[in-house]
Amino acid sequence: MQKSEVESLFNLLEQFYPNAKQLCSKTVQAAWVLALEPYAYEDAKAAAIAYARKNKFFPDVADITGGLSHVEPEAEEAKSDPAFGDYSCMKKHVAALRDVVTALDARYHAAGVVTLREARAQGMGYDKWAELCRNAGV
Repeated sequence: MQKSEVESLFNLLEQFYPNAKQLCSKTVQAAWVLALEPYAYEDAKAAAIAYARKNKFFPDVADITGGLSHVEPEAEEAKSDPAFGDYSCMKKHVAALRDVVTALDARYHAAGVVTLREARAQGMGYDKWAELCRNAGV
Protein backbone atom coordinates (compact mmCIF):
# COMPACT_ATOMS: atom_id res chain seq x y z
CA MET A 1 0.00 0.00 0.00
CA GLN A 2 1.02 3.55 -0.64
CA LYS A 3 0.82 6.52 1.74
CA SER A 4 -2.26 7.86 -0.08
CA GLU A 5 -4.03 4.51 0.38
CA VAL A 6 -3.26 4.52 4.12
CA GLU A 7 -4.69 8.04 4.26
CA SER A 8 -7.85 6.70 2.59
CA LEU A 9 -7.94 3.86 5.10
CA PHE A 10 -7.63 6.37 7.95
CA ASN A 11 -10.49 8.38 6.42
CA LEU A 12 -12.61 5.22 6.46
CA LEU A 13 -11.61 4.42 10.05
CA GLU A 14 -12.55 7.96 11.05
CA GLN A 15 -16.13 7.17 10.04
CA PHE A 16 -16.18 4.24 12.46
CA TYR A 17 -14.07 5.81 15.23
CA PRO A 18 -14.53 9.62 15.01
CA ASN A 19 -12.95 10.30 18.40
CA ALA A 20 -9.90 8.05 18.05
CA LYS A 21 -6.77 10.01 18.94
CA GLN A 22 -4.66 7.76 16.68
CA LEU A 23 -6.28 9.43 13.66
CA CYS A 24 -4.54 12.71 14.51
CA SER A 25 -1.07 11.22 14.88
CA LYS A 26 1.22 11.52 11.87
CA THR A 27 3.62 9.17 13.66
CA VAL A 28 0.96 6.46 13.92
CA GLN A 29 0.01 6.98 10.30
CA ALA A 30 3.66 6.72 9.22
CA ALA A 31 4.01 3.44 11.12
CA TRP A 32 0.88 2.13 9.41
CA VAL A 33 2.36 3.07 6.02
CA LEU A 34 5.36 0.88 6.81
CA ALA A 35 3.38 -1.99 8.26
CA LEU A 36 0.80 -2.05 5.45
CA GLU A 37 3.31 -1.70 2.63
CA PRO A 38 3.21 -5.38 1.56
CA TYR A 39 -0.60 -5.53 1.49
CA ALA A 40 -3.22 -4.58 -1.09
CA TYR A 41 -5.49 -1.64 -0.25
CA GLU A 42 -8.75 -3.46 -1.00
CA ASP A 43 -7.74 -6.32 1.35
CA ALA A 44 -6.83 -3.91 4.15
CA LYS A 45 -10.06 -1.97 3.62
CA ALA A 46 -12.12 -5.17 3.85
CA ALA A 47 -10.23 -6.17 7.01
CA ALA A 48 -10.85 -2.74 8.56
CA ILE A 49 -14.58 -2.98 7.82
CA ALA A 50 -14.76 -6.50 9.23
CA TYR A 51 -12.90 -5.34 12.35
CA ALA A 52 -15.24 -2.36 12.82
CA ARG A 53 -18.28 -4.63 12.67
CA LYS A 54 -17.11 -6.46 15.79
CA ASN A 55 -15.03 -3.95 17.77
CA LYS A 56 -15.83 -0.59 19.28
CA PHE A 57 -12.19 0.40 19.80
CA PHE A 58 -9.76 1.69 17.17
CA PRO A 59 -7.67 -1.19 15.78
CA ASP A 60 -3.98 -1.80 16.07
CA VAL A 61 -2.34 -2.30 12.70
CA ALA A 62 -1.91 -5.99 13.62
CA ASP A 63 -5.71 -6.28 13.90
CA ILE A 64 -5.91 -5.30 10.25
CA THR A 65 -2.95 -7.28 8.93
CA GLY A 66 -3.67 -10.44 10.94
CA GLY A 67 -5.39 -12.40 8.20
CA LEU A 68 -4.07 -10.63 5.11
CA SER A 69 -1.87 -12.17 2.45
CA HIS A 70 1.33 -10.37 1.55
CA VAL A 71 1.69 -8.77 -1.84
CA GLU A 72 5.30 -8.92 -2.94
CA PRO A 73 6.55 -5.34 -2.66
CA GLU A 74 8.33 -3.88 -5.64
CA ALA A 75 12.08 -3.57 -5.30
CA GLU A 76 12.73 0.05 -4.48
CA GLU A 77 15.36 2.40 -3.26
CA ALA A 78 15.13 3.88 0.22
CA LYS A 79 12.41 6.48 0.04
CA SER A 80 11.86 9.81 1.64
CA ASP A 81 8.49 11.44 2.20
CA PRO A 82 8.31 15.13 3.07
CA ALA A 83 5.29 14.60 5.33
CA PHE A 84 6.96 11.89 7.40
CA GLY A 85 10.63 12.34 6.72
CA ASP A 86 12.92 9.50 5.75
CA TYR A 87 11.40 6.37 7.22
CA SER A 88 13.35 3.77 5.27
CA CYS A 89 15.46 3.11 8.36
CA MET A 90 12.34 1.83 10.14
CA LYS A 91 11.70 -1.02 7.68
CA LYS A 92 14.04 -3.44 9.42
CA HIS A 93 12.38 -2.67 12.75
CA VAL A 94 8.89 -3.22 11.34
CA ALA A 95 10.06 -6.51 9.79
CA ALA A 96 11.58 -7.57 13.11
CA LEU A 97 8.38 -6.67 14.94
CA ARG A 98 6.35 -8.65 12.40
CA ASP A 99 8.63 -11.66 13.05
CA VAL A 100 8.14 -11.32 16.82
CA VAL A 101 4.35 -11.15 16.45
CA THR A 102 4.38 -14.21 14.16
CA ALA A 103 6.50 -16.15 16.67
CA LEU A 104 4.21 -15.17 19.54
CA ASP A 105 1.13 -16.18 17.55
CA ALA A 106 2.72 -19.58 16.89
CA ARG A 107 3.54 -19.96 20.59
CA TYR A 108 -0.07 -19.24 21.60
CA HIS A 109 -1.44 -21.63 18.97
CA ALA A 110 0.99 -24.37 20.02
CA ALA A 111 -0.35 -24.05 23.56
CA GLY A 112 -3.92 -24.26 22.27
CA VAL A 113 -4.68 -20.58 22.99
CA VAL A 114 -5.98 -17.99 20.56
CA THR A 115 -4.01 -14.78 20.17
CA LEU A 116 -5.28 -11.61 21.80
CA ARG A 117 -6.25 -10.32 18.36
CA GLU A 118 -8.29 -13.47 17.70
CA ALA A 119 -9.80 -13.36 21.19
CA ARG A 120 -10.92 -9.76 20.69
CA ALA A 121 -12.45 -10.68 17.32
CA GLN A 122 -14.44 -13.38 19.18
CA GLY A 123 -15.65 -10.80 21.68
CA MET A 124 -13.44 -12.06 24.51
CA GLY A 125 -12.06 -9.49 26.95
CA TYR A 126 -8.42 -9.19 27.95
CA ASP A 127 -8.94 -10.59 31.47
CA LYS A 128 -10.53 -13.79 30.14
CA TRP A 129 -7.80 -14.17 27.51
CA ALA A 130 -5.03 -13.59 30.10
CA GLU A 131 -6.60 -16.24 32.31
CA LEU A 132 -6.60 -18.72 29.40
CA CYS A 133 -2.92 -17.95 28.81
CA ARG A 134 -2.04 -18.44 32.48
CA ASN A 135 -3.93 -21.76 32.57
CA ALA A 136 -2.11 -22.90 29.42
CA GLY A 137 1.27 -21.85 30.83
CA VAL A 138 1.90 -19.26 28.16
